[in-house]
Amino acid sequence: MNYENEHIANTYQRLPVNVLNGNGAILHDINGKRYIDMMGGYGVAILGYGNKKIKEAVCRQFDTIPIAHASEYTAAREEFIKNLTGIVPAGLDKFYLGNTGAEAIEAAIKVVIKSSKNHKIIAMTNSYHGKTAGALSITYSEKYRQSFGDLLIKNVEFIRYNNMEDLDKIRKDNDISAVFFEPVQGEGGINIPDRDYVRELRQITEEKGIILVADEIQSGLGRTGKM
Repeated sequence: MNYENEHIANTYQRLPVNVLNGNGAILHDINGKRYIDMMGGYGVAILGYGNKKIKEAVCRQFDTIPIAHASEYTAAREEFIKNLTGIVPAGLDKFYLGNTGAEAIEAAIKVVIKSSKNHKIIAMTNSYHGKTAGALSITYSEKYRQSFGDLLIKNVEFIRYNNMEDLDKIRKDNDISAVFFEPVQGEGGINIPDRDYVRELRQITEEKGIILVADEIQSGLGRTGKM
């Protein structure tokens, strides 16, 4: 731990745990102590550790081709897209495949800027979308944003999450290009909005031609128990 602390950039609050391996939701440290992993790799390890099916699939892919650029076609990617198309709601059948959540949010911001004539972006209190420049611009925590003001998108306004009254601000403002929100807030405290709030938000954005970006990076792909 001391060697890592000396040579690794201090970008996380580190836990005094030196992990050796894991199985399911259990992590084992180098001293044989067991921990229930409540973080799941910040959402990355939602299927647990040592999953036999995942391990076998990864090994099969490494035996064929471990990496293929997006400019090339692969059977594995096509199979994945077909499976994904069968899961998502009708109409959401065009995909951008990214490496990280922040990368996906950055791509969404680019789509918004490219496709909308309006200028303002609405985000939510207690939101977390990432720490790259664009994603950080729509992340609520002042602690994260305060040192990078010159890098951030300027025309971002935060409204209260799950607050029906604040939806009137969207209804009355004619310069909004997009609304970014988490259907279930992760870092903000596992906050779940009322169904009526989400329906009203969707209705307002549809009526006004505003792009609604649902950031499900932490809650999606089965983490809530279903797709």
